[in-house]
Amino acid sequence: MLAACLLVACSQVAPVTPMPSDDLATSESAIPVVVATVEEPGPSGSGNGFEAQLTSTTLRLAWVRLPVPDPAAFRGPYGELMLREVYSGLTQISGDDGRAEPALAESWVVDDGGRRYVFTLRNGVKFSDGTDITAADFAWSWARALSPRFASGPGREVLGSIVGADDVLSGDASDLAGLVATDDRTLEVRLRSPLPHFPQLLAEPAATVLSQENVESWGFDWSD
Repeated sequence: MLAACLLVACSQVAPVTPMPSDDLATSESAIPVVVATVEEPGPSGSGNGFEAQLTSTTLRLAWVRLPVPDPAAFRGPYGELMLREVYSGLTQISGDDGRAEPALAESWVVDDGGRRYVFTLRNGVKFSDGTDITAADFAWSWARALSPRFASGPGREVLGSIVGADDVLSGDASDLAGLVATDDRTLEVRLRSPLPHFPQLLAEPAATVLSQENVESWGFDWSD
């Protein structure tokens, strides 16, 4: 699953309006159609063994590319399931017990009475374009999820306990004061108060990582 998430973590999907099902059979030029001709055995044979008589069967598939929701803006249980398959974060939820386990982070430590978390990223994790995923990418992605543009999105619930979150939400700051990328693989997070389930929150789509270069090159609404 991790490999699949990384393959599509920063892919772009063009907007397409799905056609009603009744139109699929009558309007072949309106949407992309994949046509495949399959050679299959026919019902012939002989006493000395089976001799295949090949017949042609044409399979026509309508292919519609749907937009991938922006994890900083999207709400809803069904979309969340898809987002968890597309994007990756530092942690993921383990099985039925709800524990947080490493995802893109290989480990983390907690100190200062539960107010400070230090995450170490796995070595060699990359976006789909081959660029390395760094701690700074997480710092940028989380600040973006808390920006005024997404003030009504899920970022407030997921990341709002980080020091400086209110300043980013209000537009008074563009960076989270409580986030420090000490190097490419180390992200230090400071919380306003202890939050034992913080690692579980980081498994939510709003806390996943995006490529700043990719998002900014496509515009703010890059996933629409």
